[in-house]
Amino acid sequence: MKDLIAQYTHADEDSRLTRQYITQMEYDTTMHLLSEYIKPGKKVCELGAATGRYSLIFAEMGCNVTSVELVPDQVDILTRKARARSLDVAIHQGSACEVPFIDDNSQDLCVILGPLYHLKTESERLQVIQEAERIVKPGGIVAIATFLAFS
Repeated sequence: MKDLIAQYTHADEDSRLTRQYITQMEYDTTMHLLSEYIKPGKKVCELGAATGRYSLIFAEMGCNVTSVELVPDQVDILTRKARARSLDVAIHQGSACEVPFIDDNSQDLCVILGPLYHLKTESERLQVIQEAERIVKPGGIVAIATFLAFS
């Protein structure tokens, strides 16, 4: 995990996530697919929130958002952006593999759009999915993005 933290410390994630047509298409598709689950008052957790591209929008849409991000630098950016927009987002620095600070069966939706790209072992990827299943309410949704090679 130290390598991953080093890779994303001082990285310009905001520009990377918004500068290319493909990333805009990915964002639009993701928001369209999640639209029926993102409603005011819903509890939404994003594991691997980076600088908050999705978490902040979910909060603006009236969701109760919990964001988890591994890289302290990215957490600082997310925190500043949430404050600047006067959004109440519970932001945690930590690994998506282990989120003991989130209660069992407490989330309506858990979004995992980045971590599975970076985890190198199947056991780590399964750990993230197990944590997501643990925190989502019965009948809740776990939304995952990953490479087909990991399917």
